[in-house]
Amino acid sequence: MEKKQKIILISLLSVLVIIILLIILNFLKNVPKVSVQTTKPEQKNEEIAPKPITQIQNERIQLTNTARGFVEMYGTYTNTNDFSNIKDLYPFMTDSLINKFKNIISAYKRSDNYYSKTTQVLSVNLLSYKNGDTKTTATVPVVEKIVDSTYKENINKKTYTVSLVKEEDKWKVNEIK
Repeated sequence: MEKKQKIILISLLSVLVIIILLIILNFLKNVPKVSVQTTKPEQKNEEIAPKPITQIQNERIQLTNTARGFVEMYGTYTNTNDFSNIKDLYPFMTDSLINKFKNIISAYKRSDNYYSKTTQVLSVNLLSYKNGDTKTTATVPVVEKIVDSTYKENINKKTYTVSLVKEEDKWKVNEIK
């Protein structure tokens, strides 16, 4: 076979292969597609709306948050912070409690020995709150970690009793024991 004949034969075979490939691709393109559809159970467009918070629930939340935050801040301090924990709580106190703490602070004699206390509230228990009340009491059990000048740690459990009164639609602490 001559070189020219070989080239023609290879060209014809190549064209034949291309034509066969095009036929196969066209055949595959026309094959009907089988699709499997899954059906989801019908979902109703009903959204479950949360129940609105009632006035008494809102009051209880405010009381609980006020007592919790107050006790944690009141009970967490060092003797080097110049009573900032108490002073920062003035907006949450009645005037009589503010005056009581101002007297305590003015009579305080600073010690050179380091002392710190960290308080963590465990829970808040409202003792006697009914809708519309303007006074109530809460007990607040806590865990206190006390560190002295030797950096020795003591862990204590304690329960504070917090008296709260409502002034101008805000709950304020009137007494803490």
